[in-house]
Amino acid sequence: MLARQAAAQAGRLGGQTGPAGRPERADAFLADVAGQVAQARGYPDIGALVLARLAQGASLAAISREAGLHKDWLSRHLHRVDPKAAQAARRSQFDRADAGWLAVLPRLGVDDVAICGPGTSTSI
Repeated sequence: MLARQAAAQAGRLGGQTGPAGRPERADAFLADVAGQVAQARGYPDIGALVLARLAQGASLAAISREAGLHKDWLSRHLHRVDPKAAQAARRSQFDRADAGWLAVLPRLGVDDVAICGPGTSTSI
């Protein structure tokens, strides 16, 4: 992060520049950042923001960038600040990967992507 960006981030976070190396402070710092990001966008918490944006088809990287965070911030820290939202995000990744197939499968006589996987008796 550039010095200018670090100074701007510190200003947005009320002068806090980091967790000072202690795990409990790190968790509190991450929770504070997550809470501020969610509230700035009109959500009560980071979980609500993430779930709403996932439902709209956004990735964690896109949500992070929209929030002004590093693109990997949510991927790296969501499990620490909201484990339930992190679990939903993991499920969402698999759902998005199958989305393109779901429209085609009925024409092929198949209801589910899993039926077409390796080791199945269905042949397309």
